[in-house]
Amino acid sequence: MRTMIRIWLPLVALLVGLGGAGVASAQYLVEEAGLRFPDQIGAAQQSGGRRYPQPGLGHGIDYRGQGYGASIYVYDRGLSGIPDGTASEIVRTEFARARSDIFAVQRQQNAPEPRLVRERLVKVDGVEFLTASYRFVRGDTDALSLVAMTGLRRNFIKVRISTRASEGDEAQARLDGFLQDFSRFLADAGSR
Repeated sequence: MRTMIRIWLPLVALLVGLGGAGVASAQYLVEEAGLRFPDQIGAAQQSGGRRYPQPGLGHGIDYRGQGYGASIYVYDRGLSGIPDGTASEIVRTEFARARSDIFAVQRQQNAPEPRLVRERLVKVDGVEFLTASYRFVRGDTDALSLVAMTGLRRNFIKVRISTRASEGDEAQARLDGFLQDFSRFLADAGSR
């Protein structure tokens, strides 16, 4: 009996250990861009990813952090040759489209127009984003939302991050922090 325990106990421990090592993470692969989105960016946990069935709409990956949500979209809109960065007219035009989408959603919901809080170019570790932050009311919530755009690996990368506006400067810092963490992820992915 003791011999059986000495044989089985280490074997069971090994199998339990292997079972834990085989647990899949929540990574999401966007093959077209060669990007594997991690289960966590900064303090935000990935909450899902999906490929849209319509050609050109690409992928959406969602993250949830303490008091905010972020959605990242990787797509090409059926266009080829999308350059890296923010300097090209094609990326700037797509950014303008993303900004106008915010107004369109508010109009569809018969809600007040969003108010532009700030626009700026964000550059972290060589990755640039055009950004605009808006304050608007959706339902009973006074929200602060940042939309960001860049071109990378022949795709548009659009980021939309939202939080409650009632937290003032802390709310904007939360949005900026996620975008900085995401930019570092992209910079690291570019070196691989």
